[in-house]
Amino acid sequence: MSYTSDLDRVVRDVLKSGRIGEPVFVRCTAGVEGDNAAHRRAIGRLAAAVSSWLNDPAERVWAVASPGSGSTSLMIEFRRGATALLATTSPGAAGLATDLVILGNRGAAYHEGLIARSGPFETTDEPRPSKPLHEAIERAIESGQPVAIGLEGAP
Repeated sequence: MSYTSDLDRVVRDVLKSGRIGEPVFVRCTAGVEGDNAAHRRAIGRLAAAVSSWLNDPAERVWAVASPGSGSTSLMIEFRRGATALLATTSPGAAGLATDLVILGNRGAAYHEGLIARSGPFETTDEPRPSKPLHEAIERAIESGQPVAIGLEGAP
């Protein structure tokens, strides 16, 4: 199992337990090695994972990317009102790290961890964004403007 698969399982268990209630906000920062394309792949896979955790499709995205470092930030508004703030960063002195906060209407869950070799959301078994979500993220990065995803899923 990959680090991300383990993280996904833990998040699903926490949400299924109901101890934090209905999730209303997710913040995740993930260290990613590689170029701009690696950061864009990782942010898309992270967005797909969060959408899956919330069981709610994205309705609107805002994104910014730093061409030099590849770091990417993404804000997502989901159809039922939850939001997420996601970011990829280049590795720091301590290595690749993931910081995750999930706020629910009755509590919160936190995770912080270092990743040994490969970054999260960079392996072939990771979730992939739907075509409409992927296109919306790319358009938001390129335009610097919010991009709405239509009811049928098309940006």
